[in-house]
Amino acid sequence: MSEAVLVDADDVGAAEAALSAAYSSMRLMSSSDGPRGRTRVFRTTIGPLTLDDAEFTFRLVADMDPSDEVLLTRVRAGTLGGNLPGRPIERCSAGAVLAFGGRRGERICGDIDRAHYDVVSLDRRLLAQVARGVSDEDVEPVDLTSMTPTSPEANRHLFDVLSHLRRDVASSPHAAVQPLVIGPLLRYLAGCVLSAFPHTAPPAAAVETASQRVLERALSFIEDYADTDISLADIAAAARVTPRSLHVTFARQMNCTPLEFLRDVRLHHAHLDLIAADPDTTTVADIAARWGFGAVEPFSVLYRHRYGISPETTFRR
Repeated sequence: MSEAVLVDADDVGAAEAALSAAYSSMRLMSSSDGPRGRTRVFRTTIGPLTLDDAEFTFRLVADMDPSDEVLLTRVRAGTLGGNLPGRPIERCSAGAVLAFGGRRGERICGDIDRAHYDVVSLDRRLLAQVARGVSDEDVEPVDLTSMTPTSPEANRHLFDVLSHLRRDVASSPHAAVQPLVIGPLLRYLAGCVLSAFPHTAPPAAAVETASQRVLERALSFIEDYADTDISLADIAAAARVTPRSLHVTFARQMNCTPLEFLRDVRLHHAHLDLIAADPDTTTVADIAARWGFGAVEPFSVLYRHRYGISPETTFRR
């Protein structure tokens, strides 16, 4: 766990420069003609996650360039608001959770009125991975289509999750640096966000159907080309996914890796060849080599484990 001061100033220009460096380029415009207020933002790092404690003692409007991350905010005091393009401003008070930057490529507009709030910068790739049940870095991104949760109950649950993150994790020097704590926590947080906000990820049934199609393409390719020199990359290309996604699909649906399945298919075809072979024209070594087993001894070990007898016994029969 580490903590840093992003900005602690009573000058809007200084706050604007510091926050532009911390997030993305922005413009802060004070909407008050009275005495200048103060801006304080403190950052805590929890593994790959950043958790900012932001406080503005005056009213201002923020206009920010699109963000690479979703900025999840928990309002602790005052009023915080914003709007998606073409929609009216939504202003929320203490107890609310808002998502800024939920849609890729859109500018972020914020209305801050003497507000104190937390900001969690959430990698949108993590949202996509959790939504689709994969760990692939190249997964299609997910957008949040609303700044506010779908119901008061969803808001309350997410608010409590963020409170736990601030109170129990960020404040613990032990928990905040433990991978076995941070990894599951990040996935849980992403799942809570997806359950709280409307989003563009396909429903679970559609994800399952897509996964089944990936598997079918991979199995068909393996069956058709098991007698040729094919690699994991070849199988993944035929299934139209990355090798990592293919590994996840096979682990979930076949309880093995793609190359383990390829080996079993080749072993099955070798078994059929041993049954049908003519001992006068071929050998066990010939059949093993034909199906990608370079040496007879490891082939015999695999064969005996699978069929309970040696390949030589099947061959003689």
